[in-house]
Amino acid sequence: MNTVTAEWSNGSLVLKQGHALEQFATLRCHRIDVAFFNAQGDVVQVKEVILNPADTTEITYEQDASIVACLPNYRDFSFIKVILDT
Repeated sequence: MNTVTAEWSNGSLVLKQGHALEQFATLRCHRIDVAFFNAQGDVVQVKEVILNPADTTEITYEQDASIVACLPNYRDFSFIKVILDT
């Protein structure tokens, strides 16, 4: 199983892919949706992303001042573990 974390700011999103277990360190392609939310919890936009079988995949999204959070694998299209920030 692969993992994904998101680092985002100013219209750029870096999705970092890792592996859940050291003995299974293969990174794979994943088709996921990334949702962007406003402070009220409403979805502002959704971006379709193909994760490369690499450590990072960088994408751009439409900047919107109301965006306060993003969620990789929105709609659960891929078997991947999302690591949320705190």
